[in-house]
Amino acid sequence: MPQPSNSTEMLIGAMTDAGKFERLATSVLRIADPLYQKIVHSGVNTSGQTIVDPLDGISICETSDGKRYAIACEHTITARSSLTGKWLDPLEGDLIKAIEKLKSFQKENPGSLLRVVLTSKSSPSSDLVLKAHSEAARNLVELDIWSSDRLSSVLDIDPDGQFIRLKFFSTTQTRLSHDLAVEISQKQLGRYAPFVSSDQLVTRD
Repeated sequence: MPQPSNSTEMLIGAMTDAGKFERLATSVLRIADPLYQKIVHSGVNTSGQTIVDPLDGISICETSDGKRYAIACEHTITARSSLTGKWLDPLEGDLIKAIEKLKSFQKENPGSLLRVVLTSKSSPSSDLVLKAHSEAARNLVELDIWSSDRLSSVLDIDPDGQFIRLKFFSTTQTRLSHDLAVEISQKQLGRYAPFVSSDQLVTRD
C-alpha cells in the first residue's frame, strides 16, 4: 500500500542508484518543459544501468516559434561537497564536456541555440550556481539547473509528477493524472471483463 510522502526531497537525496536517479530526473524533465519532451536518455541501457556516454541525455528540438535547440543533459548523485569538481573540472566536468559537445554540433548546424541541463540529487551552493552560469554564459550556452528541491516540487505538485513519484517511491497520489486515470479504468474493466463467457459470444463479419 502506498504511503504518504513526508519529504520527496529527502527521498531524492537518499538515492544511491545512479541509473534510477537518471530515469527519475529524465521523467521529470519530460513533463516539466515542452523543450524536454523529446530527450533521448543516452546515459542508461535497457536494464536501467548507467553506461559510458559523453552525455546522459540529448535532444534536438524546436520551439513553437521555430527556434532550434540542441540540449544536453547531465545527471549526478554526487554529494554537495563534490559538486564543483563534478560540474566544473576543466577536463572531466559535466558542464565543460557538455558545452564542448554542443559547440561541436553548432559548428555543423549554425543558428542552433544551445542549452545544458544539470540535475543533481543535492542542492548546489550559491557560489557554484554563479560559477556554473558564468561558465555557460562565456560560451553563449543557456544553463538550466535542477536540484533536488526543484525536482521534488514537480513530483509533489504536478499530477503527472505525482504519478512518477508513485512509481519511484510508492507515495500516495492525490491529484488525478492522465496515466492514473488510464490505470484506474483498466483495473475497473478488468474486474468485469469479459461480461459473458467466451462460449456465449457470437462471431460476426
